[in-house]
Order: sequence, then structure tokens, then C-alpha cells
Amino acid sequence: MLKIIATAAAILIASDCCAEARSPYPTVSFVETDSSGKTVRELKFELTDRPARTCISGDWKQAAVLADPGHYSNGAAYVMANGKLEVLLVNNICDVYDSYFGTVTNDRFSGEHVSYGLSFSKILGKVSGSYSPP
Repeated sequence: MLKIIATAAAILIASDCCAEARSPYPTVSFVETDSSGKTVRELKFELTDRPARTCISGDWKQAAVLADPGHYSNGAAYVMANGKLEVLLVNNICDVYDSYFGTVTNDRFSGEHVSYGLSFSKILGKVSGSYSPP
């Protein structure tokens, strides 16, 4: 019995050591602005632990839509690594991606809305965000 407990503890410790630190608040609200500072859209997601299918390699998880008044997002997914967060807003076309990409510091997001693909990359706006309880 002791051997089973020790093995289970070792597995839990090993799986936790390499996981990206997540905010204690899985809900993130984004505000996107254009070059003049005018609000373009406000989106709110729950960053889940459920795997997401995307055309991009990596450990993508589902970003459940909580608020999207303009119905902009479609099949949203996210990946977080080394303090960087990418939220794939439109996840139904391969080789053309529409994302919020930036850094997370002290439960605040700062980044850009980008569109990119095989031979292009374009910044569509600035994005800020904050985490909150669900």
C-alpha cells in the first residue's frame, strides 16, 4: 500500500513540476483598441484545461466564450508558455490565424490582436486584459 501511495505522489509531483503557472482566476476579460485608442471589442473567456483541436502545434486548450457581443470568436483556444499567452480567436481556418498574443504579468495581459499565416503577419490592434474569478 505504501508503495502505491509513493508512486502516486511521485506522478503528481512530476506532472506539477512542468506545468505552466496559471492564474487562480481562470476567467480573462480582454479589451481591444484601434490605433486611435477607441474600443473595438470586448471579449471574455474561461481558460479551461480541456484540450482543443487546432491546426497549430502545441498544447492548446479550449477557451470557453463567456462574453462576445459581436459573435467574433469561433472555436477559441489558447496556449500559455513562459509568461506568453496566445488566444486563437477564430479556429476554423487552417493556415490563417486570428489571435490575441501577448504577455501575462501579475494577472494582467498586455498584447496585440494579430492576423498571420504562411506568408503574412498583420497587427490589427492593441489588447489589454485582466483575470477575475469565474
